Amino acid sequence: SGRLMDCNLEVEEIPIPSGKYDLVIATGVMEHLVNWRLFMGKVSRVLNPWGIFFMTTCDSKGIAIENYHSKHFTSEELIDLAKEASLEVIRIKKTSITNLLGTFRRLIA
Repeated sequence: SGRLMDCNLEVEEIPIPSGKYDLVIATGVMEHLVNWRLFMGKVSRVLNPWGIFFMTTCDSKGIAIENYHSKHFTSEELIDLAKEASLEVIRIKKTSITNLLGTFRRLIA
């Protein structure tokens, strides 16, 4: 059964066994965090070996809003963070928010 949790991913341990989930979704999360490596490591830990991590974030050309977004990432930075967390990057796609739902549906189909 599904479970919704609210936790500060930058400081708290996620009370989930390692390798538990097939899919982790994080939309609009990375640009708000300070410790991206810790977050990516936690995602990697809870995914099973065949799991999928689907995320969205603002790209590096976006305007960082003071006191709201801590960073905007380049594709290369996201790939490096994923590799450090032992996650394999299958695809990076730049898209508009209006195309996001269709992209997600195709990914999990």
